[in-house]
Amino acid sequence: MSYELRSARLSDLDDLTFLSEISFSAGLVGPYEPCLIEKALPYISHVSKPLVESGQLYVAEAGDGSLVGAGGWSREYHGVPAVDGVAHIRQFVVHPDSMKQGIGRALFHHCLDAASGISQFDCQASLSAVAFYQSLGFCFVSGDEVILPNGVVFPTSLMRYKR
Repeated sequence: MSYELRSARLSDLDDLTFLSEISFSAGLVGPYEPCLIEKALPYISHVSKPLVESGQLYVAEAGDGSLVGAGGWSREYHGVPAVDGVAHIRQFVVHPDSMKQGIGRALFHHCLDAASGISQFDCQASLSAVAFYQSLGFCFVSGDEVILPNGVVFPTSLMRYKR
């Protein structure tokens, strides 16, 4: 599959939300119960407008203009203050029909290239994404959980990558 990586634009927001919804809907099956996925999906598939505006969210755009992947990074993360040299991996998703084709890996390497002053990347990985992040060189730090705005407790794994 051919695709190009570029910075996400505000005009991509609807497509990014759709991509996130279908990616998470398919990718979370197994480690998570269907009722938990249903309750979590509106929150975990939400794409942050400030992240798009930062220029640090990237998309993989297929030749037909459709988005087949997205992923980015930021120094701040949901109220966690920025720490010098540390960034957080954000909104990594790949269309289910395009998984296992190197798109997620390409997006991560694009983030590495763009974040030259960053020596450590942390990630709140879904339980189903742990193996993907390990394949990129991330190490498991601890089991964790995210409490979503609707009170749902969403189990995750804190993963860390050091250059």
